[in-house]
Amino acid sequence: GAIMCLKYTVSGHLLASSSGDRTARIWDARSYKCLAVVDQHTRYVTSCAFSSRDPGIFVSACENYLCLWRVRLEKDSQSFMTVPIRNWTGSEIGAWLNSLSIENLNGYFTSPSGEYLLNLSKENLLTAGYDGETADRLLQNVQWRRHGNYNVRDDRT
Repeated sequence: GAIMCLKYTVSGHLLASSSGDRTARIWDARSYKCLAVVDQHTRYVTSCAFSSRDPGIFVSACENYLCLWRVRLEKDSQSFMTVPIRNWTGSEIGAWLNSLSIENLNGYFTSPSGEYLLNLSKENLLTAGYDGETADRLLQNVQWRRHGNYNVRDDRT
């Protein structure tokens, strides 16, 4: 079916599509690998959009209805989980911040590399507008990843 709509996540690492074949799909924007298919629509899907806070949540439109979907993405779609922090690019940094539910204040992390993260200080983060608790969480997570703990999850409630 014809593609009706394409939308990127804020970080640009995921792409959603909706089409005339009654599906909405989520794609890895770098490898173009399809990560998820939602095929429960009864007619063509006219549009789609991601939540700005959680790329696992997106909306599709069909037959004058909006459908809200939570999609569990494959682990390899989040390359920051397996790539050493030193080699991160802006898209890994964006996905990592998103996974921690931390906003990229004033675009502070728009162009830095993983090497830049390894040299961050609490003072840098406070100056950028992050509060002390968030700065500590970021620095702690950077240290975990520096030492190869790629599967560490932030258990903050």
